[in-house]
This record gives sequence, C-alpha cells and structure tokens, in this order.
Amino acid sequence: MQTALGGDIWRRIGAIAAALAVALIAYWLVRHIPRTIAIFVIAAFIAFGVQPVAARLERRMPKPLAISIVFVGLLLAVAILLVIVVPLTVNQVQLLAANIPSYATTAQGWLISMESSFNAHFPTLQIPAYELNFGKIGASQIAGVVAAAVASLAAPACATYQEDLARAQHAYEGSEDERALAIFRMLEPDVSRLPPADRAHYAYLRGMTDYRIGYKAEARHWLAVAAAIEQQTPNSLPEEWVKRMNESLKELNEAVFTAGIESLTNSAEEKAKGSDDEASSDDSSGDKPRAKPKPKPAKSDDE
Repeated sequence: MQTALGGDIWRRIGAIAAALAVALIAYWLVRHIPRTIAIFVIAAFIAFGVQPVAARLERRMPKPLAISIVFVGLLLAVAILLVIVVPLTVNQVQLLAANIPSYATTAQGWLISMESSFNAHFPTLQIPAYELNFGKIGASQIAGVVAAAVASLAAPACATYQEDLARAQHAYEGSEDERALAIFRMLEPDVSRLPPADRAHYAYLRGMTDYRIGYKAEARHWLAVAAAIEQQTPNSLPEEWVKRMNESLKELNEAVFTAGIESLTNSAEEKAKGSDDEASSDDSSGDKPRAKPKPKPAKSDDE
C-alpha cells in the first residue's frame, strides 16, 4: 500500500515538473524565437481554434467553401474589433479620464456628508477628519494610468502603421520611389494615429518622395507639414533630414515667389502630357491626307 502511494506521489511530482519544464521552454521560445516564427505559431493556434467550426460546416458544404467562410468571418471580426471596438473603447476611456476629477469631488463630498452625519448621531465617536481624501490623488497619476491603458489598446494598430512606415522608408532609401509613394498614399488616411515623431517622419519621407518623382506641389505641402511638426516637437527628425528639408523647402518657396504657384506644376504629369501631345500630333500629321496633284490640261488638235 505504501509503495503504491509513494508511486502516485512521484508520478504527480514528475507531471508537475514536466509541466513546469514545458512552461519554461515555451517562455524561452517566446522570448528568443524570431518574430516570423512567432507569427507562424500564432497562425497555427488560430487554425486549431477555427478547425471545429470548419469541420461542422464541411458537413453541409464543400471543404474549400467552408474554410473560406470561416476565415472571412475571422477577418471581419478582427476588422470590426480594430475599426469599431478599439476606437470606441479609447474614446470612452478618454471620457472617463476627463470626468475622474468630478467623480473624485463628488465622492469626497459624499464622504464629508457621511462624516458629518456620524458626528451628529454619535458625538462620542472620534472619526479622523479627512482620513480618505480623494483630492490627494494626483492628476499626473490618473493621467499616467489612462495613457497606459489607451496605449495598450491602440498598440496593435499603431504597430501596423509603423511597420508600413518602415517599409515605405526602406523603399525610399532603396530609390524605389514609385513603391514608396504607393505605400505612403495607402498609409495617408491613418497618419493621425501615429505619434508626433512618426508623423514627422511620414511627412518628410512623403515630401522627399514626391520631390524626387516631380510632384513639387505635393512635396512642398508635406515638407511644410514636417517642418511644422519639427517646430512644435523639436528633435523629431534627424539633423541631416532637417537640413535637407530646409534646403528643399527653400528651393520650392523661391520658385513660388519668383514664378508663382504655377511653377510647381507636376513635372511627371507635364512630361506625360507632353509626350501624349507629341504622339497625337505625330498621329494627326501621319493621318493627314495628301493633296492630289492637279490634272494637266489636255492638248488641243491645233497644237
């Protein structure tokens, strides 16, 4: 009997030790494996999670259609979470943060009235005055907690936008201007979600990309935005970028002051338009019918 009990105890200890070892290995992998492998691991967990739903749908429809429906539904759920739930939660948290001082004042008034009521009904009971004072809660502490909560909610979306910005910068530095501009235009509606430093980087890189391609009006706009952000929050841009930005802005502004805003006509579009005009003129000249030669007058019999 004692041998059996001892064996059960050792088996339990072994199971606990194995579980702890697996947990430690998993923790080490999460800390050290590359990000790409982590993404594949997360994808595997998602696949295992949706497999039962796909298996149920397979009984009523073909397997490819069932898998497509499951993953479309999953993508829609994630999109709804990011587009509706997260912004609404952030707004509610910000509203709560704005109303916390009034809530604290109301609670403090309620405690004071309760203290006065106790003193009136129980004169001999000694209650420490203002032992719990919500007014002592620092506004900076509340702001810090709320800011941390908002940052944790908006972190996934901001990370995605920052990754897009990094891809666009990589394309810009590799002189892939058209690809960089396509990424910048895709990211433009969400620039307001970025921190000020990233907004400054976006505006500078977007302006310099437009400047390279020849969209001078857009380049002047975005470089001016970058300069304004740099003025409001200094050191948002590297010194080399600031120097290049100021030189490009000076050149574009001098062109405007000298020849007017029309001088910033997009050179790429103007070049394309010129080539189209030349092609059309060549086509029209080639298609123009030639004049028929006039017939010579017939000779008379006298001649």
